[in-house]
Amino acid sequence: MNCKEVKSLLSEFCDKELNQEKSEALKKHVVSCSECRNEYDSISKMRKVLKKLKTYDIPHDCLKRMKNAKKGKIPSVHKKSSNS
Repeated sequence: MNCKEVKSLLSEFCDKELNQEKSEALKKHVVSCSECRNEYDSISKMRKVLKKLKTYDIPHDCLKRMKNAKKGKIPSVHKKSSNS
């Protein structure tokens, strides 16, 4: 396995999505290549930091509005009359 292949597979490797053969080949390369090892270390550190971040639930109506906006279906906003 070469550096280009390893770098393209590092995320999948970290997610444990590679088969055993590819995982072993990638590990073997990373052990012998300082550039790829540094890349792997950076990805691993970033993943650890990201796992520590808080997650928030998006209200269903907000998610629906975002999807509609993405599709170009932005509803018009009507102001309430102060005469009511």
